[in-house]
Amino acid sequence: MSPSPHLASAGGDPDPQPGNDGQSQPARQPRTNLFLSAQLSLPGEASRPVRVRNLSASGARIDLPQPPPRGSTLLLCRGAAEVAAEVMWSAGSSCGLRFTEIIDVARWMPDRPGAAAPAKAREPSLAEELALARRLVDRLEDALSSEPAVVAALGKELQALDLLGQLLASSEKRAAGSTVPAIRSLWQAIATFLRTPPASGGRA
Repeated sequence: MSPSPHLASAGGDPDPQPGNDGQSQPARQPRTNLFLSAQLSLPGEASRPVRVRNLSASGARIDLPQPPPRGSTLLLCRGAAEVAAEVMWSAGSSCGLRFTEIIDVARWMPDRPGAAAPAKAREPSLAEELALARRLVDRLEDALSSEPAVVAALGKELQALDLLGQLLASSEKRAAGSTVPAIRSLWQAIATFLRTPPASGGRA
């Protein structure tokens, strides 16, 4: 799927890189610092995993080996959420994206603890059980990813937790009767991950 070339005219560029072109940058929209896995797809290429480092309604900064060059168009997916984007800058192992449309940032983030739900007399549905399991996985991932030593030793395995959270989110939506158009790319990402050897955990 080729992203649309018409970009959202929002003043929310991802992190600018000094010295790229000397041009002044517009005021950015509020950004949320993250440690989330997603999938990036370039036209004519297989999807590959990336790490979203910060996110706003109109753009993001992502980390990945050999990022695409400035001006590339791509599709960024996380679970059922997806958005087309253009690469605004590329340096080292990071690049900045500007989305073709304004997104709902909350859809891309793990659920955060909120007010307790009222007690229900009926048995929970499958969708509700999957939602609860997803929240537990997201909470565990957030706690582990906040520890630099854990990230350094088990960064690859943290990706497994993130993929599990995305799979639970997709299963939750399907159990609730919603369609999940990006599920096939998620399955492919999980299959690719499972073919890689596990991390050593820092053991000699």
